[in-house]
Amino acid sequence: MGVVYQARQEGLDRSVALKLISGGVLAGSEERSRFRLEAEAAARLDHPGIISIYDIGSWRGYEYFSMYYIDGPTLQEHVDARELSDDRIATLMQSIAEAVHYAHRAGIVHRDLKPDNILINAEGFPLIADFGLAKTHRGGSILTQTGQVLGTPHYMSPEQASGGRDSNASSDIYSLGAILYAMLTGQPPHQGDSAAQILRSLAEDEPLAP
Repeated sequence: MGVVYQARQEGLDRSVALKLISGGVLAGSEERSRFRLEAEAAARLDHPGIISIYDIGSWRGYEYFSMYYIDGPTLQEHVDARELSDDRIATLMQSIAEAVHYAHRAGIVHRDLKPDNILINAEGFPLIADFGLAKTHRGGSILTQTGQVLGTPHYMSPEQASGGRDSNASSDIYSLGAILYAMLTGQPPHQGDSAAQILRSLAEDEPLAP
């Protein structure tokens, strides 16, 4: 959806994360709509486990928004390092699940939950980012069309993989389970050399027991 830079907000003299639309001035209308939906969905949420949005705007044809800056790793880096104890995994999972539950109560389904979209701050607390595929149930337009497969294959639910329009809060809950599996085992529950192979495994295979 975009490219993120570390930037300085001059008026308040603070570091921010600045996300610019990846297509730049050539971005199409649907890409711009998705980008703005991401910013608006996240801006509606006020929770310590969700990255705060500061500002939304356009500069010389570039859509952008600024966010709270986290100088820390993603959860994926911890998964790759296989350094998390069972107690730490349980604590992280509880915090992540509470933030997702809050978003669901606000009518927003993330639809792309994965370790790469969870940042760990200096205090070790997880924060959810990247609402680019968010689906809102309260007055917003749904950009997904039947047949589109949106999300990251390793962590998406079977209903997302089928391209149906019925992916809802249960899809995020499935993704939480896949994230827990990855934290415990060091890898997502379904493997493959390509997106197609992963989607086939998701539809047909049971994950290996942790």
